Amino acid sequence: MRLLLDTHILLWWLDDPGRIAEEARLAISDPENEVFYSAANIWEINIKAALGKLAPMDRDKTEAALRSDSIHQLAIDPRHAWAVGSLPPIHSDPSG
Repeated sequence: MRLLLDTHILLWWLDDPGRIAEEARLAISDPENEVFYSAANIWEINIKAALGKLAPMDRDKTEAALRSDSIHQLAIDPRHAWAVGSLPPIHSDPSG
């Protein structure tokens, strides 16, 4: 299975995995699954840090932790962004 981590799940994984539901934690840690994060996650984290909503993250430490946990960077290009419009609406906007 391939998993793409949402920003809050990525943050919890790095800082407090106990906040993630057990089923999701098991899926993320399962070596049979491919787990990804995206540049959009990093972008969102840095915007929130600039607004004072999150502490700034150390790039080298964060990237080392992700590599250590076999969480891979997913390349995003415009085709991916356009495809979002065709996805089923299974998630509501978490920002309200």
